[in-house]
Amino acid sequence: MFKKILVPIDFSETAQAALQYAIEASKHWKSREIHVIHVFTPEVPGDSLVIPSVESFLQAKEEALKDFVKVVEKPKGVRVSSELLIGFPADVITEQSPDYELIVMGTTGASGWINRVFGSVSIAVAQRAKCPVLLIPNDSVYQELRHMVFACDIHAIDSEVIDYLKNINSEIKTTLHFVHVRSEETPDAFEDAKEQLLADLFKTGEPPFGFEINEVEENGHSIAEAIRDYAGSHKADAIALVTYHRGIWEQLFHKSQTKQIAQHTRLPLLVFHAGD
Repeated sequence: MFKKILVPIDFSETAQAALQYAIEASKHWKSREIHVIHVFTPEVPGDSLVIPSVESFLQAKEEALKDFVKVVEKPKGVRVSSELLIGFPADVITEQSPDYELIVMGTTGASGWINRVFGSVSIAVAQRAKCPVLLIPNDSVYQELRHMVFACDIHAIDSEVIDYLKNINSEIKTTLHFVHVRSEETPDAFEDAKEQLLADLFKTGEPPFGFEINEVEENGHSIAEAIRDYAGSHKADAIALVTYHRGIWEQLFHKSQTKQIAQHTRLPLLVFHAGD
């Protein structure tokens, strides 16, 4: 589980928090490698009469990246490396993702326009990556995951999703809260869906972790706010969300939901994928 971790950074405090979270978590996840990358996109100002040296920019970025990584603790048994890459951040990170078991990155970047750019990169990567993505809020500090809320449409959960959750949680052993938000559009068939979920959970025997299955009312709030309130009242340490790669509508819908939940919670958000 999470043996190889990728940490994209933009030199912001949020990126520093994400890297520190990955460092601390790697001690408990028995990770072997943390690879820190910065994706540099060369730009030339439209009104510039002098074209700056790309080589000098790259050298400066290389030094900044080394300094950024140098200050963090190197956990025993975990290889921490860094690399400067050129391209568009969301595209490059997505291309790198098949080689890793987890991406850890901040939900926002530095202030101003970089905040908006890196924030959108985080959401794009969470939607498009070929491995799970853990989004870390700026003020989040790693602590053992005792309770994790899985925000879900209980009617749409399939065996692929259940198998994945059972796999990662066989080692973490957090109490998993399956939380379905009921809205006016949701069919009133929660109990039937709950029975199917229980059947999938016990398909190969009793799960090696505790769990709860709950339905909460939207009550005029957004799904993201309902999930945030549930997580707060149950002292959750993280929230999990599944997205789908099936069609453009599902991609747009789940990108929106991912962004809303990321913006409405100060908890780490684990996003994984199904339907590839």
